[in-house]
Amino acid sequence: MLRSRPSVRLVACLTALVVLLVAGLATAQAQNFGRNKVVYDDFDFERLQTEHFDVYYYPPMEPAAQDAARMAERWYTRLSQVFQHEFTDRTPIILYADDTDFQQTNVIGGFIGEGTGGVTEGGRQRLIMPLTGSYDETDRILGHEMVHVFQYDLWKENPRAFQLGALPLWFIEGTAEYLSQGRTDPHTAMWMRDALRNEDVPTTRQLTREQNRYFPYRYGQALMAYIGGNWGDQTLGILYRRAGYAGLETAFQEVLGVTGDELSTAWAEALRSAYGSQMTDRTALGSVEVRVPVLGSREFGLVSFPYLPTELVAFADGGVAWSSDAPPVFEFTRESEERIPVFSTGLSARVNVLGFLVVELMGVYPFQRPDKGWHFDFQISPGW
Repeated sequence: MLRSRPSVRLVACLTALVVLLVAGLATAQAQNFGRNKVVYDDFDFERLQTEHFDVYYYPPMEPAAQDAARMAERWYTRLSQVFQHEFTDRTPIILYADDTDFQQTNVIGGFIGEGTGGVTEGGRQRLIMPLTGSYDETDRILGHEMVHVFQYDLWKENPRAFQLGALPLWFIEGTAEYLSQGRTDPHTAMWMRDALRNEDVPTTRQLTREQNRYFPYRYGQALMAYIGGNWGDQTLGILYRRAGYAGLETAFQEVLGVTGDELSTAWAEALRSAYGSQMTDRTALGSVEVRVPVLGSREFGLVSFPYLPTELVAFADGGVAWSSDAPPVFEFTRESEERIPVFSTGLSARVNVLGFLVVELMGVYPFQRPDKGWHFDFQISPGW
């Protein structure tokens, strides 16, 4: 027994050593594969100074950086009026030429996804973004991130009293989306129509508590657009300040004069007024056309005409449109206020000129517009 104790201790020590080596190797492999941001290029940044910004860029993108600097100053002029606030320090803007370069940035830690258009760093208020290749999209992203710079700068005035972390994401991002994109946005309108169709327009409480269910950017933009449209854009700056110090519900009551529930009800009613007719009054259309190739090639014409690449077609067509409020009335009459079928007939002649240009002359007679008579059209198009 005395002899066996050293061997037992030796085995235990060796086992512990192997476990530590395996754990260290696994950690090293984990750090090397998938945990570190890959950097492919070295960027030789230069600085462009404007009145309020230090714009950093690398030489191949100098003309675009100069344009972005002018965009930034325009956004500053507008947003300083909305928030009634001026910067006390110069704000850095770090520009990258494209998304690939942007995703390599070491200005901020962590990975940057492909869908990220830009980032505003809260501590130093550095704005980091790529150029998009479209001036309109670059301007929009720059405006969105610039709103966040103003929001952070207002918070830094009194970070102990201003409860930035308590403000809901839909309020923060919705303000940025509205001020950078405007009141009318087709993407957001699509979301709002879908919410109406499913009778699922959220309240402000639901937006705050269920942000995984209600996308903060789209719903936030729609609600802030409603507030800006009814109380004015400068109200958004006042609302943001008051919400940071007193809470959002108190800010609604003191700045807008309504409770959160009253605001939710009024917003939902405004959405129904804006999109309700698009949801209920839909028009369907049905049509049919018959074309007879009178003159053409041997394969496609009733009468072969091999001398010129020419096509002569007689046609007749008809159609009817209707909706749930106005059903179709199937009767043939030339004048009616009902949803009756409409018909027309005519001739079309096309000539191929030199194998690459098509000249077409068309004559159409609409039966439901007897006062107009024949209508003639002439057009030139490429190809046959």
